[in-house]
Amino acid sequence: MFGSIALGLAWFALIVHSFVVLQPGRLAQSGQILTGTVAGLLAVVVVIPFGYTAQFAQTSREAIDNIFNAPENEGEPRPPSPSPRTPGPAATASTSCCSAATPTTTGPASAPTA
Repeated sequence: MFGSIALGLAWFALIVHSFVVLQPGRLAQSGQILTGTVAGLLAVVVVIPFGYTAQFAQTSREAIDNIFNAPENEGEPRPPSPSPRTPGPAATASTSCCSAATPTTTGPASAPTA
């Protein structure tokens, strides 16, 4: 932001200095008025983009600071972080179906033969 302002002021000073170096005093009064007006307008028109750039940089910096550095509850302690989640019923049912070690039979129970 400060670089943009410094460049804008330097460019403004360059245009004014160039105008003075050209010695507009040798011109007629109407020529002095015309060249002074043109130099002034040129200096202002050239500085405007530098001003917009500085404003854009400032606005961007404030937005980024507000998004990423702003405390959620200013002045209040932070809420505790959530505890790890325990598996729900669907997770236990899916793991228990595959870990059954005893086979099931569908027919009548048979007695051992001797």
